[in-house]
Amino acid sequence: MNYFIIHSGSDYEHVELLVKKWGAGLERFRTSVLKGTQDDWHDDAHAKIRSAEKIIYIIGETSSASENIDWELNVAIEEKKEIYVYKLDEKYALNNILSNKGNEIKQKQGDVTGEIVFSNSKHKISLLNEENLCGKLKEDDEYIAEKLETSSPKNMEIAMKQYEMFVETSEELVRRKQNVNSFYISLNSLILGAISAVFVLGDQVQVLGTAVSLSTALVCLFTLVGGIICFSWHSVLQSYADLNSSKMKIIAYIESQLAYNLYDTEWQLVSKKMGNKKYKSFSKKEMFIAKLFVALYILLFVVSLAFEIIHF
Repeated sequence: MNYFIIHSGSDYEHVELLVKKWGAGLERFRTSVLKGTQDDWHDDAHAKIRSAEKIIYIIGETSSASENIDWELNVAIEEKKEIYVYKLDEKYALNNILSNKGNEIKQKQGDVTGEIVFSNSKHKISLLNEENLCGKLKEDDEYIAEKLETSSPKNMEIAMKQYEMFVETSEELVRRKQNVNSFYISLNSLILGAISAVFVLGDQVQVLGTAVSLSTALVCLFTLVGGIICFSWHSVLQSYADLNSSKMKIIAYIESQLAYNLYDTEWQLVSKKMGNKKYKSFSKKEMFIAKLFVALYILLFVVSLAFEIIHF
């Protein structure tokens, strides 16, 4: 598990000792910290946060007043990273972004005694004491390993075959998603074609006891059907995105046992190249297209009703 450590510069020595202590006995505990100069630290931080699986924020005396730390926390939240928060001293204050002051963040009791969770629909932030934090790190260390570790070197050949098959399933998932996109785009194109064809119909029909033009009735019907189809499209794409994300995490773990971490290295290079630009996955762009179709259907629905009212 790869963690990015957020901390105040003045606390670095204390943080370094803590991280070494927390990582003792954990086989897959990896951390990254800032190494950039004053001029390029934003790019360095953004790349490391994006490539990290989770974030550890260690609060010192002056951390809550740091604009730089607020910026890093905002990036972590935008990237939807789970954040573990640990106070060097219980009296140290939380940053406003972690409190329930705005941001629609709710505070609740966590799964274990002493854990406080600040969360909304997009991310989870856990305030932990040292014992609970170490417990979380141990759980992270064991989670994927329990499912994937082979029992002895004689299984390496089988593991490689499983790895190759799993990479192929990830590529097949992408192909299936492309087919789904083609299907829904074609279906929406047909609906829009039908809407353009019925716009000129002038006959009237009775709808809930009210006489309306046939074109308005059909346009409203087609736009409602199109909207429902687009919501289904968006839901399917979200499912594919979640499934592929899980697959990539498993592939990254398997590669950590191999000679080269190809996918992980590729992702880090891309993250570094993008710097502080916000990365948008293909899935998000595809889901945006579905939302555009919904907006278009809403517009057509409103326009058809407006024409009906004008000519009533």
